[in-house]
Amino acid sequence: AVGVDEVLGQEEMVVRSVAAGTPPLELVAGATAIADGTLVTVLEPAALLDAMQELGPARAESATKARRRTVLVVDDALTTRSMLVSLLERVGFRTLAAADGEAGYALLRSEPVDLVVSDVEMPGLDGVALTRRIRATAGMDRLPVILVTSLATAADRARGAESGANGYVVKSDFDPEAFVQMV
Repeated sequence: AVGVDEVLGQEEMVVRSVAAGTPPLELVAGATAIADGTLVTVLEPAALLDAMQELGPARAESATKARRRTVLVVDDALTTRSMLVSLLERVGFRTLAAADGEAGYALLRSEPVDLVVSDVEMPGLDGVALTRRIRATAGMDRLPVILVTSLATAADRARGAESGANGYVVKSDFDPEAFVQMV
């Protein structure tokens, strides 16, 4: 499988070999011109697979893990937490999960995380208080935080923004594609 950020379109094309005298390029099958006249290189899938196998499973896996970003999902509702984790892992993120703000903050102190996605209403340390604590902690103060909540009023959104959250998603308006783009 090959992961891509976005499929831009589909075109039928004739792949031509590269020009005579071009040094051999193991991963290149040839070249073609797309509809607008742009020349593009066409990769050889089998050669890509061979190159990954030459790396060996351990190196290939560590290279993949090195590029993956980690998202911490904090939500007291198991179904919501599981859905968010599943969605994020499906698009290639490494995830950590916590059932409340205190557990989430403890994970932040022990694991490198690139983004926090948190519910607002939770027992104990809620998502707004968690965001404020993150903003007040040296080394975490710039960590992006997205609040995902059922609270939809303008006052709720303002409270989220005042806490320092970078994004605010209302569960009733949840769109998986838009959420992934925000992440």
